[in-house]
Amino acid sequence: HSFCTLLASGKSVLRGRSMLGLNSVSNGPGLATATPAAALGPAPFHRTVDVLELVCEAVGVVPDSGSTLMALRRCSMVWADAVSTAVRRGDWPDDDAADRPSGAMAPEVARIPAAARLCVVSQQRGAVREWLTVIPATVMRTRDADVMLRDVRTLFAHVPRPTALEFDSNGAALTPVVTAAVAEAVGTTLQSLKVARTSLSGAVVESLLGFVALTDLSLTDHSLDEVSEGALIAVAAGLPRLLHLDLSLNVEDAISDQALSAFTSHHPQLEHLNLTDAHGLTAHDGVAAHCKTLR
Repeated sequence: HSFCTLLASGKSVLRGRSMLGLNSVSNGPGLATATPAAALGPAPFHRTVDVLELVCEAVGVVPDSGSTLMALRRCSMVWADAVSTAVRRGDWPDDDAADRPSGAMAPEVARIPAAARLCVVSQQRGAVREWLTVIPATVMRTRDADVMLRDVRTLFAHVPRPTALEFDSNGAALTPVVTAAVAEAVGTTLQSLKVARTSLSGAVVESLLGFVALTDLSLTDHSLDEVSEGALIAVAAGLPRLLHLDLSLNVEDAISDQALSAFTSHHPQLEHLNLTDAHGLTAHDGVAAHCKTLR
């Protein structure tokens, strides 16, 4: 598709100053120009908005067999390069200059779903390409499992080698089918996986065994409320490179002594362990005995 801003479709409306210098940018309804915008719902992630079409429709340009639109499109690729560069640079706070993670979006970009998706789909544009490796939770906000599967496949089509993925407030959308698709694409390369406020099943947790390169695993904020002790013990036997483990803010009995012992005995190399709100645990001495590198 040709486009001048690569704006990815979404449900939210961006208001105020954006990283593109626009005062107000709304997510486009779709690619077709013949259908009124009000009649169209938010388009899927894999479709991008051709802003030229939307502008032409808004100002009343009558299609003349497409010649006017095609003439305008001749410069859209140059604009796309410029927009991609603007998204890559973002607007980092000056005091964060020394702490900017490699391959991450600027906070201003990452906090807005449409902007974050724009960053994803613009990876093939601009002077610097395929630089994105850290995917924030704002990229995949759906609570629908079918949409989530399409979204992760779209993500990997544009960013084939991410090193970090985050999911937040996705309901039950992270199904075994979705996690299997993620594992197939990046199971041997993904280093960080963070899931919060998302209902995981035991089968999904056990499927994490396929993520053999993980060094950072975070399953927090009631993501483990429906997960059995057996599933946690099973996944504890894998993940040979794990250094950071965060199982905080789940229901107080989500983490048992047996599950904790399984993680600490299999991962003496752990450097960080967060068990906030895991009340009733008594295996603290075992943690200290097994994991001598905890900070």
